[in-house]
Amino acid sequence: MCGGDRIVKREESCGEKKSGKHVLEKWLLTHSEVLKDPWEDSEWEDTSPLDNYPVVLDPTFGQDNYCECIQNKRLGGDCSYVWANGDTYKGHMEDGVKSGYGLVTSPGNNIVGLSGDWREGMLDGKGRLVTQDTTVMEGWFRNSCLHGLARKIEIKKFRTFRQQVTWLGRYRSGVAYGRCWQWQEGGGYLTGIVDAEGEFSGDDIAFVYPDLETALVGIFAKGVMISGKPAELEAVDIIDDIAEPVFSISDSPAVRHCRSSRESVGQDPLVVDQYEARTVQVRSSQVEGGGEGLYAKRDIKKGEIVAFYNGIRLLREHGEAEDWDTSGYKIFANTNEQWGERIDLPGDLIYLDNYCATLGHKVNHSFVYNCTEWFFKHPRHDLIPCTKAITDIQAGEEIFLHYGYDPRNCPSWYGPALETFLQDNPDLEQMEAADPERLEKAETPWYVRNILNVSKKY
Repeated sequence: MCGGDRIVKREESCGEKKSGKHVLEKWLLTHSEVLKDPWEDSEWEDTSPLDNYPVVLDPTFGQDNYCECIQNKRLGGDCSYVWANGDTYKGHMEDGVKSGYGLVTSPGNNIVGLSGDWREGMLDGKGRLVTQDTTVMEGWFRNSCLHGLARKIEIKKFRTFRQQVTWLGRYRSGVAYGRCWQWQEGGGYLTGIVDAEGEFSGDDIAFVYPDLETALVGIFAKGVMISGKPAELEAVDIIDDIAEPVFSISDSPAVRHCRSSRESVGQDPLVVDQYEARTVQVRSSQVEGGGEGLYAKRDIKKGEIVAFYNGIRLLREHGEAEDWDTSGYKIFANTNEQWGERIDLPGDLIYLDNYCATLGHKVNHSFVYNCTEWFFKHPRHDLIPCTKAITDIQAGEEIFLHYGYDPRNCPSWYGPALETFLQDNPDLEQMEAADPERLEKAETPWYVRNILNVSKKY
């Protein structure tokens, strides 16, 4: 395949080319089903030559006839053997050499299993690598190197355990090569032509937001945005089964990655986020005394990211009492980076004239909410909290989030609001109403809830 003519696929419907978003969405979906092999056909095998110094993944490579092997390898057929360092091979072999389907394990190299078809002691064709941290690499191998189309699957553990395809692209001689895609927490993607080390470094790298329409395109170094300009996805071609995007880049000023600190919210506090600009807007809230609120600017589907919450970063000390008079905009980061880390917008930063780089702080509380808290790897602000829709939201609807305060330790306004809600909903207990995941749990079957409760204990 990749040693000859390139395969270009353009989808058309009723004689018209489909939108770039439609093509990209379909490609990501079909390649992100963890139980389905996206490259079953042999047409995707990469026949290009290996480099002089390929990166070999098989730790037993070249050792089939070494004396460290404990068992007699002259036997053919299905068998197993162990090296002195603990590496093992189980599978078929001929004349003491791995040949046919087999599985290599290597505790010293954190390899739980490297499986596939061996030819003359080398893994060739489709293969699968599983490491001790449960990361999975699937793709095409040649001479025991990843060489061709590949994908990475990782376990994500925020609230629920799930498998997520986090990388899609191609390897050449064991190193990521050409156009690659890397999933980011919250649903965005990095994409671009990776450098010689397989890193997202260069002057034409893009961060694509979860809507698969808006993007920031520019200079990145090892996945970190040095300078990016707002862009729109114009078209997508599928070339050799890799999505190749075309962007229309605006003349707006460039922005850069600048993680907030205890003293600063980061650079460009008055430069709006383009994803938020097309998704939400600030208006007077329907909540009595709620001031400003956040409203959907377009129809938002269940599961979509709605708004981001950046601010200064505060670490809480054990036993420190919460001062609710100064904590009206302070929230837990919930990013698993630092225990008890909070995000806050103190003082006049709550006003749009002083800060509008993110708008999540304008989301008001409700016990009947349409969003939940999540987190997002943002190209400007790094890993920050965000709001995520738990139901379809129509354009014009106000965005609400359950703040999840403990009724025994909460702001002065929260207690009366909780009591009023309980009076209107006498079938609920206090702690049920105060549960920020109450509505999600109501939609979850009991047997799934039991599994999730057990997983949280461990």
